[in-house]
Amino acid sequence: MIKVDAKKRSRRLRKKLYVDEFKVLGFEVDLTFADSTTEETMDAFFDDFLTNVIDANQLVFGGGGTKERFFWLCGTR
Repeated sequence: MIKVDAKKRSRRLRKKLYVDEFKVLGFEVDLTFADSTTEETMDAFFDDFLTNVIDANQLVFGGGGTKERFFWLCGTR
């Protein structure tokens, strides 16, 4: 097994381990809305989430789904 905390690594190994300049930062958001949730409520939630979480922290995102299951993958720019 490869030691992740090793000091000297080749560029190829750093890339394989996703460390140093190849580090990937992100998180996943998985949502399920109640059946009674209206389109207006969902729109308000997404507007608030985009403004106060994504834009405020200079993140990027992608995703999609339905009312029953909506997901996003978010990460740094």
